[in-house]
Order: sequence, then C-alpha cells, then structure tokens
Amino acid sequence: MSLIEWTSDNKIKLLKEFGCNLNNYNPYQHGDVPQFRKGQANWF
Repeated sequence: MSLIEWTSDNKIKLLKEFGCNLNNYNPYQHGDVPQFRKGQANWF
C-alpha cells in the first residue's frame, strides 16, 4: 500500500509504502517483554 501526499501543484510531497505477508507474529504474545524471531524477515 502506498500513502501519497500531493502539493497544490500536483507534485509528490510525501511518499510512504507499507507491506506485510502472511507469516507474521505478535512479539508480545507471551508477556510484556517482546520475543523476536531469529533470522531475517522475508519481504516480498
């Protein structure tokens, strides 16, 4: 997904891109201290 903010003269002022995949998790599932997975994240 892309979030684009335009100027009044139709130029890009701000561009942010977001993505996710089905292989996600909640690092806070087992308490207040986050438990991160080892290894590199799989991006598209």
